Amino acid sequence: QVAMDAYAAVDHYLMGAKIDSLALERQMTQLKRYEYVVVSLHGNLVKDQPNGRFSPELIRFLKKLDRSNKLVVVNFAGQASLQDLDGLSCLAFVSEDRDRNANLAGQALFGAFPVTTLLPDNISTAFPAGSGVVLNKKLRFEYTEPEDLGIDPRAMLRIDSFVDNAVKMGVFPGCQVFAAKDGKVFLHKGYGYHDYERSQRVRTADLYDIASVSKIAATTLMAMAAFDADTLK
Repeated sequence: QVAMDAYAAVDHYLMGAKIDSLALERQMTQLKRYEYVVVSLHGNLVKDQPNGRFSPELIRFLKKLDRSNKLVVVNFAGQASLQDLDGLSCLAFVSEDRDRNANLAGQALFGAFPVTTLLPDNISTAFPAGSGVVLNKKLRFEYTEPEDLGIDPRAMLRIDSFVDNAVKMGVFPGCQVFAAKDGKVFLHKGYGYHDYERSQRVRTADLYDIASVSKIAATTLMAMAAFDADTLK
């Protein structure tokens, strides 16, 4: 959810492991107004089911949702449960249900990096070893940790201190800081408020009309790129 929120305005709905037909029907009614729906399925849905399979109610819900919406299912619930998802329009399988893998799955849905791993094992006739689709294109920024890029994470604390002090001194009411290297974002954070009356906090999803500031912003970025390439004269 956090990863997807970095790319688009996404509404989130949560359901527990113990779901009945009535709860699923209510959820179906809520989802009718959306064109695209992403459903993530986790291990708690199969821990009480025989052979690690999904409940019949959940399977019927997903197939009905697939007919009414453009559905993407991301399955974290284990290989055995894949057998229940045969025939769905768009399915992604994540082998381990961990926070980092969930974050990467959210990024992958938005094209942050190529997806090249195919199913390693034979699950069923519908899901043989080697099945899957390879996506070679990188369409958007990827999000990562500063350490992964060789950047000292303590520098993030210095940025926090600098911007927070500027907000407290009234230099500006708020801002966003976005920093990326080699197509990977290692810092994206909102500080302060939209105005000095503190009517609304700055969010990373906020968009700014920079208008004439583009003259400065474009020139600065071009100068930085030229400096890195040793062509700035």
